[in-house]
Amino acid sequence: MSTPEPRDDPGRLAALRQSGGYKATTLVLSLLVLTIIIGMAVLVAIRGDGDDTATPPPQVTATDTPSSLPPQTSVTRLPEDAFGVPTTDTQGRRVDTPTNPLGQVLPQSGDTPATTDPEAVLPPPQGLMWQRVYGATIPFSTSDGPTTISNDGVPTGFARTPQGAALAAWQIGQRATWAPDDQAVALLERAAVVSEAARPEADNLRTNGAQIYAGNPELPAQMRDVPVAVRITTYSTDFAHVEFAQPLTRDDGFTAVSVGIDMVWRDGRWKWVVPEPGNEPSRLLVSTSGDGWTPW
Repeated sequence: MSTPEPRDDPGRLAALRQSGGYKATTLVLSLLVLTIIIGMAVLVAIRGDGDDTATPPPQVTATDTPSSLPPQTSVTRLPEDAFGVPTTDTQGRRVDTPTNPLGQVLPQSGDTPATTDPEAVLPPPQGLMWQRVYGATIPFSTSDGPTTISNDGVPTGFARTPQGAALAAWQIGQRATWAPDDQAVALLERAAVVSEAARPEADNLRTNGAQIYAGNPELPAQMRDVPVAVRITTYSTDFAHVEFAQPLTRDDGFTAVSVGIDMVWRDGRWKWVVPEPGNEPSRLLVSTSGDGWTPW
């Protein structure tokens, strides 16, 4: 396959930030499973260096019910009050603050290549923005979606591209882990594929297991950080295996932990394949340089 030209377009995003509303006045499973895989791996890794001083993650309480939140539909221009004051994660990377608790979809450029070489690096989508939703960091783009978010928290409109699959994987996992129960249920019904063997994991999400675990004060703040790198090891138009690297704080040379997520194209959208018990791959990384990893 041919490798697409890099699609990172800081100029377009900078221009977008100057448009109405985007001014400065803004590790282990994959749903439960995604963030909990990350959270547990990070926690175990950090405990390995004997450091008990990690700052606990902020506690987030959802004050709005799904029915009270306005859906986010496709936009051509951002509203004036789309964002509040930006913040940063523990690594100092910018995270924007949408005024809508569901997140703010961005105007789309429509420039989305259909395929890429799985052995090549995965350039970020155009206009990539990380937003703080339910206390977690969730990615949005101007080229690969999402284009809509329903009032029960289900994002759709991710492009049928490697970048679209990666965006959908992180969006679905983070939302199902941190959002209220009703929204986790909606995500499982419309944005996930659940086998019989994986049903216990899905049931855990439906009964608030993810949120209870995610609220554990021993979990390090890094589990809410922007991933330090992303890669896709397998991609076709109906399947993608996406890996994310989450930062670690250790003194033995490991800098991150990777988590793999399977996505399938079903019913006109990317859906998360809920992993079966014992099939939640994660591994410690010394470096995310080369080997297909790309900082996003």
